[in-house]
Amino acid sequence: MNKTPLWATPERQAQLVKLWEQHGNRCLQGHLNCPDMGHYLRQTQKLEIAAREVTLVCEEGPAKGVEFRTFGVKRFIVPTEEWIGGVYFLKEEDAIAYWKAEDRDRRAFLHRKEQRQLHALPDITHRGQFDSIARDEFMMKRPLWEIAAYGVNPLTLEKVARVIIHGTHETLWVDLSGLKKPSKNQKHKYARYGEGEAPRTIREQIEDRVSQAVSRYLNQ
Repeated sequence: MNKTPLWATPERQAQLVKLWEQHGNRCLQGHLNCPDMGHYLRQTQKLEIAAREVTLVCEEGPAKGVEFRTFGVKRFIVPTEEWIGGVYFLKEEDAIAYWKAEDRDRRAFLHRKEQRQLHALPDITHRGQFDSIARDEFMMKRPLWEIAAYGVNPLTLEKVARVIIHGTHETLWVDLSGLKKPSKNQKHKYARYGEGEAPRTIREQIEDRVSQAVSRYLNQ
């Protein structure tokens, strides 16, 4: 029975479909249905190891000056060619490697965070009303979401934010494209004449966009 890889979420599989629609049936040079088989080969290098005969001369002892033969190891780089089915498979390979690294980072982050929370808790020697109250207070003070990291989407090359929704095991990737810092002219006009909306910092724009994304996710 085949198991689906951990990285193969429905959203990522949909992105691979879009990649195929853009780059499927194209050679490494971008030609559609290219008949030239050489355009599907990628130049690469590999390490070769071989034994070689070596002549040595004894420098001390009764056998000083006597030559003897032995074998050593020779390492050398050999140019080679690797068959690639097309440009889609290169992009698929890069995307999957990025997703696997992303998942490893997420698991490591959650593990470190869990360890910090466990070590920060006081030693509990009993169970009772105080424990429940302390837990409720912690839950009330904890924010709904938290930005864990920033990155770049390998498919769109746009900036994204990795957002953890507390109380769930879900992680959202929020698109941050189109955000701009307010210009000095905007700040000057608002400060002097009160024209337009108050300029918003990048941080405020990011928090607003993430908040909207989390709300849409929780209400769907």
